[in-house]
Amino acid sequence: MCCLCVLFIVGTLAGCIANQTPDEAAPAIPNLLKTPLLDIALITENSTEQRVRAAQLTNCWSGVNENGMGFGYCSDSFHPMQLPDGYDEITLFLYDEEADIIMQFSDDYPPYSVSVQRWDAQYAGTYSYDIYENGEPVRAGVNGFRIVDDSHDYVYEVYAKWEQGDSWYAFRVDSAKK
Repeated sequence: MCCLCVLFIVGTLAGCIANQTPDEAAPAIPNLLKTPLLDIALITENSTEQRVRAAQLTNCWSGVNENGMGFGYCSDSFHPMQLPDGYDEITLFLYDEEADIIMQFSDDYPPYSVSVQRWDAQYAGTYSYDIYENGEPVRAGVNGFRIVDDSHDYVYEVYAKWEQGDSWYAFRVDSAKK
C-alpha cells in the first residue's frame, strides 16, 4: 500500500513538471567553465567614470565541460588585506563627494547573492586576524552600491554566490588623495 502511494506521488509530480509551460520553467543556468570575473566602475554625479577589473580571490566552481563530463575546482587566495602585489591596478580614485560603484560580472551572469565589506587600506599588508575579522559591512545590491567621501582609503571585498559556486573579489577606492 505504501509503495502505491509513493508511485502515485512521483507520477503526479512528474506529470506536473511535464505539463509546465516554458514561462513556468526555471530559468536556464548557463554552463560556464569558470567563475565569472568582476568589473568595477566608479561613476560620479558629473559623469566621470573609472573602471577596473577586481582581483579575483578564493573561488570554487562546478559544471559540465564540453565533453559532457562534470568538473569542479577550488582556488584559494590571500585575504584582501594581504594582496602580495598591492593595489596599483585595482584602485579607483574618488574626487567627488559621492559616487556609485557599479558591479558587472562577466558572461552577463549576475550572482543570486552578493555581500560587500571594507577595511581601512592603512592596514593593507597586515597579517592580523583581528583586522580580518573586523571588516565593515557595506550595504550593496547585486549591481552595486553608493559610496561617500569620508577622506579614507578603503579595500573592498565582494563575495558573490551562484548555483555553480562562489567567489571573492577585491578592489580599492582611494578618496584620501585629494
